[in-house]
Amino acid sequence: MNVLKHFQFYSLFISIMFISIIEVLGQNSKLDTIIYSQDLKYYKGTIPMWCNELCENRGKDSQAMLGRLISNYPDSVKSIFQLKLAVLDSSQWTELNIPYGFTFISKGWIVIPGDLNFQRFSRLWGFQEFKNIMRSNFSELSNNPEELLTNSIYSYVICHELGHFYTRKILRAAEYDLWTSEWLASYFATDFLHKFNEELIIAYNVFTDTFSREFIPKYRTLSDFNELYGKVGLKNYIWYHTMFQPMIEDIYASYKTDFMKLFAERFPHDSDVKKMTSEEYLNILDEMTEGKTSKWIKILEGN
Repeated sequence: MNVLKHFQFYSLFISIMFISIIEVLGQNSKLDTIIYSQDLKYYKGTIPMWCNELCENRGKDSQAMLGRLISNYPDSVKSIFQLKLAVLDSSQWTELNIPYGFTFISKGWIVIPGDLNFQRFSRLWGFQEFKNIMRSNFSELSNNPEELLTNSIYSYVICHELGHFYTRKILRAAEYDLWTSEWLASYFATDFLHKFNEELIIAYNVFTDTFSREFIPKYRTLSDFNELYGKVGLKNYIWYHTMFQPMIEDIYASYKTDFMKLFAERFPHDSDVKKMTSEEYLNILDEMTEGKTSKWIKILEGN
């Protein structure tokens, strides 16, 4: 009887494990299938990359930046960055259920649009109507303002996507909501660029400052962002990120890299942060940042 019970237990255990593996494979295989079915070339690297010839230069730049970023960590941490990079043009994006112009990290992939330039960014990201103002503001930084804007955006977003991975897998911080997830990833990108390419973070801040002043959003509250997220539309979504940036810079001026560690210590991955009310969470965050959080949320929401 005991033998039979043991046999039934292990049979059930194996069945559950098999179903779990099938579910994981199913979750992973769709994005893998979409990317691997494209006519893409493989590029070996710290993070391997797949892209076509049209996106090759942008892909190599993005892959190199990811490699440089990861190289700053000890070997024990480097081994955790088990990711792949896909750099796709608009024709290869059609099977993804995400509008072209977004970047994202999912199922072990960082996926970015690979053929955007100043004109395409202005149209997709929502500064078509004030692109001349944007170009003029960047002209104060460079003789080639369109190229600088494009490079600064790409550099920032590729670091931002890696920031999501860092926050969850290495820092192991608990993210209260989507807003927290996004600005922590952006804090990571801001920190890296301040350390290793000041020109690009200065340029990106010119972009965010110009965009946030000129763009008129339909949605602007934190609750809208957390409840709707990408459904606010790509342009309004970009506006939110441009409004997060001055808060990040304000906190960064006081705490530098240490803030992410302080956040993880206060909200570790196994904490009960999800049980807090939003008011309780924001009050703690405000205490940690000496009032900087509430100041910028009021500006974000137009109060």
